Amino acid sequence: MATGLTTIYANEPIRLDPIAGPDAEPLRIEPGSVGTIGRSMNNDMVLLDGAVSREHASVQDKGGRWLLLDRGSRHGTLLNGVHLEPGEPAVIRGGDLIRIGPWTIRVRLASTKESTRRTGAPSGTGGTAVATVVASASRGEVVHEVGDEEIGRLAKHRLDLLFEYAAQINAAPDEQGLCEAALQSAITGSGYSRGALLRTTVEGDVTPAPESIEVVAAVTRDSGSFETARFDVSASLLAKATDGKPALLESAGTEMPDYGQSVMDLSIHSALCVPITVGERIDLYLYLDARGRERTVQQDASGFCVALARICGLAMSNLVRRDLEKRQADMMVQLGAAREAQQVILPPEQGEVGGMCYALRMRPGMFVAGDMFDIIDVREEGGGGRVAVFLGDVTGEGIGAGILMASGQSHLHALLQQHADPEIAVNAVNKYLAEHSPPDRFISLWVGLFDRGEGTLTYVDAGHGHWTLVRDGKATKQTVRGGIPAAIDPGVTYQARTIPFGEGDRLVVFSDGVIEQSATGTTRAEDMFGMDRVLELLGSSGSPLTDVESVMRAVLAHAGGDALDDDTTIASVQWGARPDEGERRIDPDGPTVN
Repeated sequence: MATGLTTIYANEPIRLDPIAGPDAEPLRIEPGSVGTIGRSMNNDMVLLDGAVSREHASVQDKGGRWLLLDRGSRHGTLLNGVHLEPGEPAVIRGGDLIRIGPWTIRVRLASTKESTRRTGAPSGTGGTAVATVVASASRGEVVHEVGDEEIGRLAKHRLDLLFEYAAQINAAPDEQGLCEAALQSAITGSGYSRGALLRTTVEGDVTPAPESIEVVAAVTRDSGSFETARFDVSASLLAKATDGKPALLESAGTEMPDYGQSVMDLSIHSALCVPITVGERIDLYLYLDARGRERTVQQDASGFCVALARICGLAMSNLVRRDLEKRQADMMVQLGAAREAQQVILPPEQGEVGGMCYALRMRPGMFVAGDMFDIIDVREEGGGGRVAVFLGDVTGEGIGAGILMASGQSHLHALLQQHADPEIAVNAVNKYLAEHSPPDRFISLWVGLFDRGEGTLTYVDAGHGHWTLVRDGKATKQTVRGGIPAAIDPGVTYQARTIPFGEGDRLVVFSDGVIEQSATGTTRAEDMFGMDRVLELLGSSGSPLTDVESVMRAVLAHAGGDALDDDTTIASVQWGARPDEGERRIDPDGPTVN
């Protein structure tokens, strides 16, 4: 459904505007931040109602998209009338409507005005549909609801015609095609000669202002053909239809005092406005009128158009659902491609390389972000043990992040094998990626060269910072970062540092998904897993294998399951001993122990 929806990229702030329901403040969400919605006062948008969970939903940017997530709420979250599966993110666009409890919330760019007037025309008509809201009803005009008895007066031949139009409407590939088919069906079947499909940017029992009306399609039938037309809308008729019931305006007399412009001034003697409901909300209005000497309106036009509007609403619901499914499928294809590339180039989860044992654990997050890890034997023939290790975290997700991750990993691997020098390798790969990657993509990177004979570790930390040394049963926090992340500035020069690393030492390096994992049902910073928990767990561990498994199990317990916020990777290395020497294997999915 393209009409009324605009793609909002995650480098642009968005605004969530409550447009129906109890009073609530709008929420502006900046790129890189998370907007939380719920009943608890800790949320960014607080909705005080029993149908809203304490931590109900959240909106955040990932990989160039804004995503809506239901955080396991009791009564659910609807996007354009479709229930979201808890824990499964959905892409949102400008114009989308989010339903939480009694609130309807519209998504829009934070920079746009409160109300915008947009125009559109049926494809192939070559014109633009324009709406003018004319004054409320004057004397001589009668606006009333269309009753159920009137709606029910449909003869069999009219039902057959309705079924024929229903097939045309349901065959439409998109919203614009559906609107065109519905309009032409309404005009042909009712006898009205002019029609429009309208959408307003306000909801509830509020009379729409002229600037709040969007014309999705508007046509007139002249000489048997349909053409785009300027369209004049009765404010009183439209206001009546906002109550959710079809409204009919008829002329009650011919002599009119001058009360300003009205539909009578335009020679309109009959007009009909029927709300079209999608899910639980009014999405469109079918508006028809007859003027001048036009006397072809069918006696059962109201009932016929109401039935047609119901068919149109159901077809629109199907389009909405298909659109959401397509968004979800597109995102999953991209995430799957990135995940496949990630798995192909990763080494086994544990083993021994060049005399150094290692253990690795990686769990995909809710959004695959492109973590990478490698361990490489770089000793020269006949030389002592030298092993290079690196771990990186690529921003974003999907195919773009997967390409950057694979490119960065292959370049680093080749450069380390060639030079056995972290400083040369990081500077070269930074220059290459900065010149060949989009400006919003970068890699936080840690690269180390272990020399067993010298008892040293030479490393470069490019904006990473998530690593620690475990020595004599104590894990110490490292505070030195060697510069900004790689792939941002090709002119940056990174410098290596050298520290002692002996036979009994362990080096543990991990992605930010470990320490930034939020607790169950919250996204608050104070509830993240944190560095202190990592250091405490590593201090009581005794081998690379138990390092990675104890930390991973604790992170999963903190998250309350497998739905991690980000890719979570942790690796531990040590000279000599097997990865699991002297330790029993811990099942990361097993029960948490104190």
